[in-house]
Amino acid sequence: MTIFYTLSFSYPDRAGIIAEFSGAILEHRGNIQVLNQFIDPDTGLFSCAWCS
Repeated sequence: MTIFYTLSFSYPDRAGIIAEFSGAILEHRGNIQVLNQFIDPDTGLFSCAWCS
């Protein structure tokens, strides 16, 4: 049986955010199947949602 998870977060925008989170998922033998991301121009927050 396959188990799917959804991870979502908002964080102040900076270089390397995706690399850090995807590296952590890889370390736990996870796989990203869907990735949505955007930066809110009003707050400067980077928002992301993954399904794996």
